[in-house]
Amino acid sequence: MPRPSSARLPVSRCANPVSAAEFATRLVHAGVPAPFAEILASLDDGIRQGGEDRVTSAVPDITGRSARSFRDFIAGSHAVENR
Repeated sequence: MPRPSSARLPVSRCANPVSAAEFATRLVHAGVPAPFAEILASLDDGIRQGGEDRVTSAVPDITGRSARSFRDFIAGSHAVENR
């Protein structure tokens, strides 16, 4: 599905980003098996480089309503209903 040319989401970045190798090391120290940690770190690195920086019309196409940010979702009625 083509991406609207003006659709760019703001991206927040970690104040202290780490390399893919460092992230993999941290995952291993947290108990993730090394081969899987390397895959996850590689995927994360691709995302960091913009690999998932796209907007589609899937939400309005499927639901008939405009998409909203996660922040707006949490601030809305769903957060109150799940307390």
